[in-house]
Amino acid sequence: MLLNGVVVDTDGRPVADARVALAAAPVAVPDLAVLTGEDGGFSIAVPVAGSYRVTAYGDQGSAEETVEIDHARAPEVRLVIRS
Repeated sequence: MLLNGVVVDTDGRPVADARVALAAAPVAVPDLAVLTGEDGGFSIAVPVAGSYRVTAYGDQGSAEETVEIDHARAPEVRLVIRS
């Protein structure tokens, strides 16, 4: 199961090379991060359904969102980097 999303700035422009990680998960997950692409997009594999807290860090600041993941849909999250 994949958690897909995009990191943007406050003007809605994609943020490339932002570091995205899972800050909290319903089970133990490895402490790792992925970098966003030129389009601000990212994908992180998640092991089980549940509530995940996703964080992003870029040159302009950080963002955090909580997303509920279930087996019925591929979740997408939009993280807005703020100072």
